[in-house]
Amino acid sequence: MSQLSLQHCASLAFPNGPPSIPDLPTCIKHLKDSYSSLKQLQIDHKLHQQSHLEQLAEAIAIHKATTSIGTNLTYIPPTTTEKTLRLLMKREHIRQVHRKIGFLLRGSSPPGSNRIDIPDPSTPNQPSHGNPDDPKT
Repeated sequence: MSQLSLQHCASLAFPNGPPSIPDLPTCIKHLKDSYSSLKQLQIDHKLHQQSHLEQLAEAIAIHKATTSIGTNLTYIPPTTTEKTLRLLMKREHIRQVHRKIGFLLRGSSPPGSNRIDIPDPSTPNQPSHGNPDDPKT
């Protein structure tokens, strides 16, 4: 590429001129601020997810109550909502665990333990691979 075509591409990419790069302490300050805001957003996400599950459990309980007794909604026992909320939370937890397991079993997983062999004490003909009562051997 010629110098002229590079200048033309740069003028298209940055019409107001090239961006200025701040000094190192400013970059570090921005990174620290970004990290703290990330942590706060993660906390807010968990709170919003919990409130969403509670509202979803209430909606499911109302839907079940209206379909079972018709359109006349008089009383919904709180145990129904609590039970539905527990089931939703359990389902969400299982989904997260399966996601983590899937990430670990992929080929691009980080180095570390992704498989644990536990010796079977009931196989007498097999060579010993360690004591099942002592996991360090």
